[in-house]
This record gives sequence, C-alpha cells and structure tokens, in this order.
Amino acid sequence: MRYNGSPTAKVMVIMDAPSKKDVIAGFPCSSYLGTELTKALLEVGFVRSNVVVTSVLREEAPYDEPRSVRANAKREISLLHRDYKGHMMLPMFFTGLEYLKREIEEIRPQLIVAAGDLAALAVAGVWGAAKWRGSVLPCIIPSTLEVNPKVVITHKLPILHTFPDWRPVIIRDLKRAYQEWVGENWKIYRVKEQKYIIKPSFATVMQVLTILQQQLDATKERLALAI
Repeated sequence: MRYNGSPTAKVMVIMDAPSKKDVIAGFPCSSYLGTELTKALLEVGFVRSNVVVTSVLREEAPYDEPRSVRANAKREISLLHRDYKGHMMLPMFFTGLEYLKREIEEIRPQLIVAAGDLAALAVAGVWGAAKWRGSVLPCIIPSTLEVNPKVVITHKLPILHTFPDWRPVIIRDLKRAYQEWVGENWKIYRVKEQKYIIKPSFATVMQVLTILQQQLDATKERLALAI
C-alpha cells in the first residue's frame, strides 16, 4: 500500500492502520475519512497538496483495532512478538516500519504528524497518543536526512467520522502541528530516561525526595515524580 499525496510534500501525516476500503484502494484515507481530513487540514491552515498521508501498518489491523498489534500484558506475548522501544509488537508492525522508513527517505518531510498510538511509537518511541498529544519530539527513525524532522503527536484520526463530537480535539491538535510548521513556539521536548525504584525503604524515599527538592531549588525545570 502506497502513501496518499505528493512525493514533494513537506508535511507527513502518519496514521496507525488503513481501513478495509483503504487496503482495496491501495492508499490511506481513500473514503469519507480522507474528505474529513482534508477539511480539517484546510481549516487550520495546511495546504492539502503539501501534505502526504501514510500509515504504519500496511494491512487492516486485527479485529480492526491497531492497538492489538502490541502485547498489553505478559500473557499476551507470543513467539511472534518482538521488542521495539520496550514494547512487544507483532511482525506486521515491523513490516510497516520498513515501508515507513523508505517513505520518509523518499519524501524527506520537514514535519511529521503522528496521529495515533502506533504512529507515535514508530516515529517518536512513545506509547499513548492521548497522553502525548500536543508534544513535539524528535523523529527516532534513522535516516540520511540532513535535518531530522519534528514529530507532533495528535489523537487518532478515525474519530473524525466515528465520533464527530471529538472533531474539536483533532482540530486543536492539528493547529498545534501547524504552529510548528510555520515556526511558532519552536521547542523540542526530549524524552528523558526514566528511572524506577521498586519497593523503596523509608530511608530511600526520604533521600530521593531530598534530592528532588534540591534540584527544584537549583533549577527552573519542572520535575515529574510518579508514585
């Protein structure tokens, strides 16, 4: 399945998976979703001819649910699953990833919109589009590009026609992407390495809290602590 749009486009929208109609047509957003996406892109300022649409998976996801490609628990891991950035994924994810790498090399986008969980994982290495939506991250896919494209994470696009009430959410996410495209609010948020302390003692907890308090006193950066 090939991408939908011009190879000279500077903005690449990556969805999670194609629909059954998309697979038959040979490209993503071939039906009503494509029309709604075009309207949404125009509404926020993008020119459709400058946007190319593709997807991580190249075939319809199992049970029509892209998230099923990832093992959500240890009991779901099979011999077919392989690790990708700490997540156990089925072979169809890695097959799509190879196609995606070649498309990024061919199109050489300046901005990537990762619209969905699989898209966010593939190009930014994070899971959970709803949690990361609005974030701007560097593209982690190795390439020969001189400038590494920025990745803006948005909610999954199919809700444009399955849940019309959520359309303002997609519009807001796409506006965030457009702001990056025109150069506003330029900032790269890098994902820092996460460290976990399992079953800490009281002394360890007090020590860590003291260190965090010292860091807060010494810097203006915001710190995140998960308990």
